[in-house]
Amino acid sequence: MLRIRRAIDEAVSGLASLPGPLGAEVSGGLDSSLVAASLRHNRPDAVSVWLNAYGSTPESDERDYVTILGRALGFKPLCARHATGPITSDWLTSLAGGFRPGLNALDHPQDRSWTGLLEKAGATALMTGKGGDSVLFQAATTDVFTDVWLGAGWRALAYADLAELAAANEISVWSMIRAARRHRRHDPQPLLRNHPMLALPGAEPGPHPWLSDLQRFGPAKRFQIAGVADSVSHHGPSALTRAIDVRHPLCAQPVVEACLALPTSLLTIGGRDRGLARRAHRDRLPADIVERRTKGEMTRVYGRMIAENLDVLRPWLADGRLAAWGVINRKAALTELTPEALIWQGQHAAILTAAAFEGWVRTWEARLSPLY
Repeated sequence: MLRIRRAIDEAVSGLASLPGPLGAEVSGGLDSSLVAASLRHNRPDAVSVWLNAYGSTPESDERDYVTILGRALGFKPLCARHATGPITSDWLTSLAGGFRPGLNALDHPQDRSWTGLLEKAGATALMTGKGGDSVLFQAATTDVFTDVWLGAGWRALAYADLAELAAANEISVWSMIRAARRHRRHDPQPLLRNHPMLALPGAEPGPHPWLSDLQRFGPAKRFQIAGVADSVSHHGPSALTRAIDVRHPLCAQPVVEACLALPTSLLTIGGRDRGLARRAHRDRLPADIVERRTKGEMTRVYGRMIAENLDVLRPWLADGRLAAWGVINRKAALTELTPEALIWQGQHAAILTAAAFEGWVRTWEARLSPLY
């Protein structure tokens, strides 16, 4: 437990010591709370403003938990309504000007709102809790037991959290054992994005370099490694990063190395998501945060944003460059990008990701076309 706590303290303290007045994100969830607790412990006077964005739905409004955290750590949060606005082709194109697609810039109205709030407070840098879900390992699924089984065989039946993990996933212990026994190490690579409108031609795409040669690991550890690779998207340019130095200590090297070196069964000790991180910070955080079993959810907020902007997103994807290349099936896109399909299938993250890639392709084609 001390190892993960020291790693978080090292990353938080190091990033907080960089020049510039500092703000901190406090969502109400565990990850940003860990960063906030470390800031108050190691750099008690570093933060000038504690920001919280609350959504328009009950599950996206975590101000009650933020208030509890503020009382425990001794700060008063600045809570602001999550900003929304129309999606336009202009900002879909402009957010994709970096070397990689603008996956970090899709919440454009919110980025602009926080930029204004931070500048008004005099902050030039922002600490967040992004990346904690992957690095600290939120996915306390039955795959964690499969990891144990692959390493210990029948001795895995002595796994201390066997019953807790099964109960948390609403599955019997015997079903979990059966799934572990049937697992084969040559199973497909994790986290290949999928959506009915995607139609990749020919062979399947090669895996990310960090995701190659993962057969030695179990499925839960593979998922964690894939999440760490995906966390690169948190560092992309956006309207916020152009004005504010955004820092993600849970994505920093000390934390990543400490957590990747630990088995998923230890990271989820007690059969809980981020169980080790919870235990390591019990004395710093209120019990309401540490023992919380719910999580703030923005799915309906982003789903509404997509539904209200289908008049832009449908032609953007169905008639765009990805469709012209056959990466997107135009007919399927027209079918899937309807209110009815969104209600039944959702997959909002895949739609927004495709929109970001479309903007990236259009931007770089325009930049490079004079050269050819």
